[in-house]
Amino acid sequence: QSVPERGGVTFTVVADGTPPYTYQWKRNGENIPDATAISYTLPSAMMTDNGATFSVTVTGAEGGGATSTAGTLTVIPDTVAPTLLGAKGL
Repeated sequence: QSVPERGGVTFTVVADGTPPYTYQWKRNGENIPDATAISYTLPSAMMTDNGATFSVTVTGAEGGGATSTAGTLTVIPDTVAPTLLGAKGL
């Protein structure tokens, strides 16, 4: 997925098997603490997130577990300078 710098991004998975399911999201192969829902949201992507990979391991009632293919995050840099709308003397 691609997202502008400081933009939010959500990854979602669809599972097929015997519920209930458990989820564990990973960033660059490492578990993300408390990322155990059907979706994972990164609320504000920074340039340090550019190139990071995200995957999820889903486990159903039968046990085992399947890990998704990793998706790569592309962060588009914000190159627009801020605009001064006004100034006030004190």
